[in-house]
Amino acid sequence: MSEKKTFKVANTDITIGNRYTIVGKPDMDAPKGFAEFETSKYLMTGIGEVHSIPFDSSINCYDTSFDEDSASNASIPREERASLVKLYQTNIQKPYETRFKKKLDSMNDDFWGEMGEEGFQITLYPEREFDTSKPKDLLELFQALKKGLVCEKGEKDHLLQRAKYCIVDNNKKQSLRERRAYDKAQAFVTLGNLIKDIDSDDSLYSILEWINFPNARNIQPENLMTNVSIFFDNPTTGQKNCEKFMEAFDSLEKPERKLEMEYFSALAKLRHQNKLEYKKSQWYINKHLLGNTIKAGAQLAAGKGKIADDIRKAIQEELETID
Repeated sequence: MSEKKTFKVANTDITIGNRYTIVGKPDMDAPKGFAEFETSKYLMTGIGEVHSIPFDSSINCYDTSFDEDSASNASIPREERASLVKLYQTNIQKPYETRFKKKLDSMNDDFWGEMGEEGFQITLYPEREFDTSKPKDLLELFQALKKGLVCEKGEKDHLLQRAKYCIVDNNKKQSLRERRAYDKAQAFVTLGNLIKDIDSDDSLYSILEWINFPNARNIQPENLMTNVSIFFDNPTTGQKNCEKFMEAFDSLEKPERKLEMEYFSALAKLRHQNKLEYKKSQWYINKHLLGNTIKAGAQLAAGKGKIADDIRKAIQEELETID
């Protein structure tokens, strides 16, 4: 059995033969109904978008991405561009031309300039599946990625982030319900273990304060499980809350991040005891500037140099007044 061909399109690795599905793009700032289903678009059958590829009148050709000088290839490093475009031509362009007896050169207005059965169009809608063993689906997915119409979840490139939809490889796909169940189970198990050790280890308080869970230290340990469970079960932000909780827990394994979280927890405790001063949108401890936020002060305290030494000393002195 021959090995499947995999290559990069935009920032996504595409494996020919795999199936890819359009899913909602996570948007936690969206209205409740959208955020709950991790999308900024309506997830309704029949509602979609149709796109063509750009035409550059200055050079009288279409941006097919099959030429090294195609505008959509400009971001590819020059030393990589020729070999990658060759892969596009061999694995996407030529199979389509062979199957449908069409020429995909950048000046073919009869193909790129026409939409529908005679020409080319990119059709996007929720749950649309691209079967990359089919030349037509592969070409549409390729163009959608190259033109920034879809991207993977977690895309870091600021231009590609503007895509309205995300895609997932079905070989790696896990349903939203399954993923939420796993994340929630992981968060609950971790929460239970931390509560067991809360008398000797206050890491749980550090985590909860770090993720802005309100008044964690004012809640009796026996009530924490219930209160945090409600936090995890929030229909709109629960998924994100579980993720933030586990990210903060994992950070405790990193010495520099753990120190920052510990100082943040100490400063939060001092703020609750009115031991910090807030004026002109800045926080102070014993006249030492912490910054605009308590987290900024924690970062300073975890650093090096005289300012960090002074802030750490001030934190210790104030803690001793309330212990």
